[in-house]
Amino acid sequence: MAKELQVLVNQEARATTECFCTTNQGALVMEAGLRPAVAQLENRLRRFALRLLSLPEGEQAREVVGTNTAIGRRLGSVLKYTWTETEKTVLLEE
Repeated sequence: MAKELQVLVNQEARATTECFCTTNQGALVMEAGLRPAVAQLENRLRRFALRLLSLPEGEQAREVVGTNTAIGRRLGSVLKYTWTETEKTVLLEE
């Protein structure tokens, strides 16, 4: 899924900057002010997990985070990530 989204991000960056087809993808995305698809997906997942945890005690949806299911493990692992100062700044700006 991330690969398909990265293709869209690359197309968006090319349309925004109007650079040549031979322009390096990393430089192109950076110049357009976009973030890689993987970073965008992880940020959405983190925000979803935080939203679930903000639900009142006893809500069944809240209990999903950290359970022994695939989505529960993924949500739990994304919340355990230690953010650098740069990442915190970028996340706060969104």
